[in-house]
Amino acid sequence: MLKVIKEIIDNSDKANVKFCHWKSNNILEETVNGFGDVDLLVEKKCRADFEKVIFDLGFLPTKEPFYNESDEILHYYGIDKDSGKIVHLHVYYELITGGSILKNYNIPTNIIFENLKETSSFKIPLPEVELVLLVLRKYIEHISIVELRLLWYDYKNINKELNWLLERSDWSVVERLLNSYFPEFTLEHFQELTKRLVDNEPLTVRIKKGLAVYKHLNKYRIKNSLYIEALRFIFFALMIIKGRVFKGRSFRKISKNGMIVSFVGTEASGKTTLSNGLEKWVKSDFSYVRVHCGKPPATIFTSLFRRALPSLVKIKGLLNSFKKVDEKKDQEIKLKKLKENKPHPLICMSDAIDRYFLTKKLMKYKNKGFIVLTDRFPNKEVGMIDGPRIDAKAGLGKFLGKVESHFYNKIGTPNLIIKVSAPLDETLVRNSKRDNPEPEEFVRSRYELFQKIQFPQDVKILEVDTTNTVDDCMIKIKETFWDKAVELN
Repeated sequence: MLKVIKEIIDNSDKANVKFCHWKSNNILEETVNGFGDVDLLVEKKCRADFEKVIFDLGFLPTKEPFYNESDEILHYYGIDKDSGKIVHLHVYYELITGGSILKNYNIPTNIIFENLKETSSFKIPLPEVELVLLVLRKYIEHISIVELRLLWYDYKNINKELNWLLERSDWSVVERLLNSYFPEFTLEHFQELTKRLVDNEPLTVRIKKGLAVYKHLNKYRIKNSLYIEALRFIFFALMIIKGRVFKGRSFRKISKNGMIVSFVGTEASGKTTLSNGLEKWVKSDFSYVRVHCGKPPATIFTSLFRRALPSLVKIKGLLNSFKKVDEKKDQEIKLKKLKENKPHPLICMSDAIDRYFLTKKLMKYKNKGFIVLTDRFPNKEVGMIDGPRIDAKAGLGKFLGKVESHFYNKIGTPNLIIKVSAPLDETLVRNSKRDNPEPEEFVRSRYELFQKIQFPQDVKILEVDTTNTVDDCMIKIKETFWDKAVELN
């Protein structure tokens, strides 16, 4: 069991919170070890106490994409710091069920809270309670075209859960439950419904039975079924678009405030490997964007300069070809330019403008609740990596330098900087093994520059030594990332 889940259980018990893990208990062992959602039913009057417990443990509520199932069904996310796993609590304060998309039935919670049993982790309902609720829920889904489609995808898992519950259920207990909570159903009727579901009988037969269940449970329905079905079609279409266009990326946002996380480091320091790891970690659960600030896309203001410059360079090279060149001196100049990494002033100014507009866009994403991951981030120190590079004292160069500094000074700061480093000898070895290695002198000069960078004092900085294993580095990054997210919210 994950440590944070045990803490939720222990602290909730101390706070006298009445709660249980109410469904899918055939995979409870996997759930408490961090695989899949944790589906909790919490007594409504205990909501404030429960939220205090989980907020104290660093959990955050999320803003749902497209729609909220109900004000009484919420999603909270936290992290188990020992394993680095994200823990997703799917919390019900009322037993609102009846579909994967837009639940429309509010079942009294007493059927669960009056029939609980202890396990080595969460309290859970008796298997007979789970069986009754599962069968009724699945028949309700049979009368929705959208839910039928989802049911078909998941039928193997549903059947597995049904058989697991049947092996542990006593029909006399099922009969007692039906008489007490669902008197509309006799035991014989319920057994027939269960058998048809387990045997996967023809769809037309199951739909017909579903219509009968729908009529019996009419008093628990929240809204008009046709209205809910229309909304389901819309949300299902959005889910298909999300899956095909966005490749399964989540649209959930960590509360109202997003954050910008920037990976900075020298060549071959390991920053790309670690930023890839963090992207993979957040991708399936949260809204995020990732960009490379060292290579900003050209804006309408700079595209003309960038297109014209190659031609100007060729013309300059052609003119220089007629001049007598001291090859030794020319080589020294080229090596100096390589070390200093100073392109043409027009390129430097264009980089400043492009980086400003890129980071301005990233700030907007952050303010909308997105997690923004960047490889590198602009620096305001002259001569530093990703900072201003024009140091001309007169003429056009001086003017371009002022423009460059103006735009760099307008750029905001990230919320978290992950400073990735490794010893120089290690970075040189890593660079040599790349498919397209950088010149050694360039790697050395960038390494020396990076040691001199001063970051803003109000920004959280995490230093990561990549001579440690990737797993150890990622645990440290995830923990710091989540602590910062909690602080911002």
